[in-house]
Amino acid sequence: MKNAPAAFGEAWHLQCLQLASQATTPGGQRLCEHLQPLWEPLQLQQLQSQVQEMALLLQQAELASALAHQPHSPQWLKQLQPGPQTQQALLTFFNSLQSWRQLLQQYASKSPQLLKLSQALQPENKLTESLQQPHPPKSIWQQIQKKAGSWQAQQALLDQLDALLARARLAQQQSLSVWPRQGKLNLPGWQPPLLDQLPAFDLALPPTCRVVLLSGAHQSGKSRLLQSLYLAALAHQSGLALPCGPQASLPVFVRLQLLEAGQNLNQRLTQLKPWLQIRPQPQLLLVDDFLTHSSPGEHQALGLAVIQQLKAQPQGLSILSCHDRGLIQKARRWPEVAVLGLERQGPRHKARLQLNWGQEHGASLLLQAREAQWPSQVLQAAETEMQQLKAALPVIKVPVAAPKKPVATQNAPPLKPIHRDAPIGARVYLPQLKQYGDLLSAPDRKNRVSVSCEGKTLKVPADQVVLSSHRKEKKGDTGGLSIQTWSVAAEACDLHGMRVDEALPLMEKFLDTAAHQGLPQVRIIHGKGTSALQRAVQARLSELQQQTDYIVSYRFGLPGEGDTGLTIVRLQN
Repeated sequence: MKNAPAAFGEAWHLQCLQLASQATTPGGQRLCEHLQPLWEPLQLQQLQSQVQEMALLLQQAELASALAHQPHSPQWLKQLQPGPQTQQALLTFFNSLQSWRQLLQQYASKSPQLLKLSQALQPENKLTESLQQPHPPKSIWQQIQKKAGSWQAQQALLDQLDALLARARLAQQQSLSVWPRQGKLNLPGWQPPLLDQLPAFDLALPPTCRVVLLSGAHQSGKSRLLQSLYLAALAHQSGLALPCGPQASLPVFVRLQLLEAGQNLNQRLTQLKPWLQIRPQPQLLLVDDFLTHSSPGEHQALGLAVIQQLKAQPQGLSILSCHDRGLIQKARRWPEVAVLGLERQGPRHKARLQLNWGQEHGASLLLQAREAQWPSQVLQAAETEMQQLKAALPVIKVPVAAPKKPVATQNAPPLKPIHRDAPIGARVYLPQLKQYGDLLSAPDRKNRVSVSCEGKTLKVPADQVVLSSHRKEKKGDTGGLSIQTWSVAAEACDLHGMRVDEALPLMEKFLDTAAHQGLPQVRIIHGKGTSALQRAVQARLSELQQQTDYIVSYRFGLPGEGDTGLTIVRLQN
């Protein structure tokens, strides 16, 4: 897997597919494929109780065999057409429901869930007798049309039961028997799904801990551990069993966020902003590569300010992956901050993950360069420089030079103000940043445009962008024609606030360019709103997937990724 977001998304998608494979009805399979976590403690407690109840029932061979063959409502129940075929299909469906009702009543004393369902499945004796006639009266078909909705509601209850059974079957298949109780994070004997090649270990937070600073060498497992924790929280709140010991516990978080490494600075700061507000509910924030986009003094000052705010969250838990020992040492003064060092011990094929509370482990780039077999003279020079840098050096104050006045160049490109009809991909200039870029979108309702500038996607007011005569051009086998190119290095296309007719052409151009640049995965940001743009984007993606060969799959974002406000598209490499 080429990047962490793809690794996490595929892991959760695989989890849902494994769960769906244990369901027996089409409706139950759909519920499992689109698994949604619960955010209320009482709802989760009820769900876990029902799943564990189903797990006990599956231990009885006779009942387990019966539960494996559930009746499912045909699609034609929504549009019934009178005739012999429909007549026979309805008789089969009624007999199946009646058999299931008798089965559930037989075991109702062992399960409140089965008792409730057996009472909801109403027998249709009169309709069954009428449909057994060669030519039923027309009034029977009118009654059937009126009752079709109630049969669909009964089928929905069967689908929910099927989804509960699927959770129990999956736990049985994976030899799991632990549904963590609600409480402080404590995972004894935990086997993280993304670190399954390593032996299980215990993960329990110190009593007063609200912020964990996670450190370790490169490839020690920090990113995988954060992703696995996010998966564990989602699985826990979806009623799934976890691979850990019987005394496991996890809070019920009302908000989850995983900030992956590799995002540009604007994205990370924007996503981190809501977490700086004090909220009383339990929430989990996981940040990989915490604030390393600036000079040491600046990012330490900002990092300490952020940690101070996060530790003030009364029920919050934040785990931040960090390489800066200076930042870690300064944050130790707060009792709500714990330090956790990760260390892989043993040879690679027999390695195990060691968790060292209270110790930080730095990331040795020199060691990584040595393992990559860099030239010995380069490594020796680096080690010499490192020794010199560790020595005490006098602090030299450098006078700040007066700002130079801008000098107008004779060959400055002619500038034209941006307008709504400006072509997507046009070369533009940002006077305030003194940088050139490529236009990615027309002005939206707030009169803002998206601009690709030096590998980053910026959202800026349209009045701060001007058209430029400087263009990126390349010549190919087109008879000497100029072909305009633009960058999608940020791997996101922001369509939020646009009309459908202006959003879809931009998305197609973006996907075409992303495919040519070899990007494995991109994000289409369409927002939720009235869902008109959301539906149009997914409908067009379905068409493009059939018409082209570069779209592998697409899905809505997961909780923490943007949910249904964005679509993640996997591209063919």
